[in-house]
Amino acid sequence: MHRHCGAFAPTIFESAVFGHCKGAFTDARHDKKGAIEAAEDGTLFLDEIGTLSMDTQAKLLLVIESGVYSRVGDEANVERTNARFIAATNEDIEQAVFQNRFREDLFHRLRDAWIQVPPLSDRREDILPLVDHFMEVESRRYHLPPVELSSGAREMLYNHDWPANVRGVRQMVRSIIRTGDESVIKEALERKHLVPGAYGVCYEDCTDLPAKVGTAVEHVEKSVIGACLKRHSGNRRKVADHLGISYRSLLYKMKKYGLRDANWDASPGPQQAA
Repeated sequence: MHRHCGAFAPTIFESAVFGHCKGAFTDARHDKKGAIEAAEDGTLFLDEIGTLSMDTQAKLLLVIESGVYSRVGDEANVERTNARFIAATNEDIEQAVFQNRFREDLFHRLRDAWIQVPPLSDRREDILPLVDHFMEVESRRYHLPPVELSSGAREMLYNHDWPANVRGVRQMVRSIIRTGDESVIKEALERKHLVPGAYGVCYEDCTDLPAKVGTAVEHVEKSVIGACLKRHSGNRRKVADHLGISYRSLLYKMKKYGLRDANWDASPGPQQAA
């Protein structure tokens, strides 16, 4: 069982992990078991544990030390668990303890077995195997063929420092799969204010952003549509299906972004009513 600690507000996280009873909060229309109960006789992996609030840390410490906990809204009743807890974080957790952002007792309780994974920049031999692995995973996810990377593209990936580590590699591979074009690697890695993202680019800072949010969104949308048109040789029916929008919407957006006169065969595909 896996829970990402940073993906929930504190109250929602406690409900997800400890469970809740009917009426514990608005929209709690029925009892719900949490991840601890679901992980009975197994393991609960808590990712990014450094993001937990101090109050939630205290409740988690009680479970780990005593094996008892209560559902949200039912504190009078005690549940027991034999689940094993594994936690991970990408921040300096010892520094967080020093700054009183993480409980020292919970830190020592969790570090019975301590594994420190070096950043990808210190284990480059793992980069290309990760690229190949995610190429298969993301190809199956999007029902698209893997992209055969050139030796130059693989060298760029190997030499990059990957500040986002494994997540960064996966995001980059996802961009390559979606566009079918390895050129997104050079574009993303050479521009200082960009990092790999779901569509090939993601703004890291605001220094070069367009003045309005809507303008930035349109910039990304235009890039995505253009890449898909290139991948599908201008077959607008296939592009619309790939993007999950109607054929009419695609035509409107192509006209809006001036994509009709691009250098591809903009064939509409099989004739259908728009």
